[in-house]
Amino acid sequence: SQKRVDPQCDAFNEGCGGCQWLHFDYAEQLKWKTRILRDMLNKRLNAVIRVNDIIPMNVPYGFRNKMSFRNVKNRFVSMMDFNDTVVIADCCRVETISNQNARQKIIPLKIHPDIQQAHFRSTPSGQIGIHLYAASISKEVNEFAMWCMQNIEGCIGIGAQTKKKFDVIAGEGHLSYQYKNLIWTIPLNGFFQTNYSQAEILLETALNQMACTRKDSVLDLYCGCGFFT
Repeated sequence: SQKRVDPQCDAFNEGCGGCQWLHFDYAEQLKWKTRILRDMLNKRLNAVIRVNDIIPMNVPYGFRNKMSFRNVKNRFVSMMDFNDTVVIADCCRVETISNQNARQKIIPLKIHPDIQQAHFRSTPSGQIGIHLYAASISKEVNEFAMWCMQNIEGCIGIGAQTKKKFDVIAGEGHLSYQYKNLIWTIPLNGFFQTNYSQAEILLETALNQMACTRKDSVLDLYCGCGFFT
């Protein structure tokens, strides 16, 4: 098909499964995603629903600010493909540059079994926070945290979740993200939008459609640290 393209991501080519559409022309992706959403809404609501065209990214790579690993046989893997084959992807072009750099440092390591999962989140300013899932806060978990603080560029804090509780075990307990005059405090174990540039467009679109004035107050009354969560 003329709509098929060569994916510019080694992880996708290796079968990581994190993305499903990178072999499809980006403009065509958006057309089909819009169509799928429109058809789903029309079917579910039994009504004709108007769906605006998706607002595209300027560059559909280097945007994902969160990456996640599982510990499989003492190695971090991004995820498993559909055949349950372990895929160790040492490069993911969809992630932010900060996360790509962190991935290069993490993938070669032998990971202690006490560390079950690791979730990295970066900010446009280059901060990185790490959220671990651990069997316990053992000496090995603390040693891994200190290694990350010393060797992962931009790492400012690490937290660990056990069955009992969440603790900050190194550095700060949150990241900071600013857009215009708004500042979000993002806990290491908190939720936030995974694409900053599109989240900013989402915010502007919502505010424009509400036609707010300086006398109005807008509240995000959901969960997490806000921003349409």
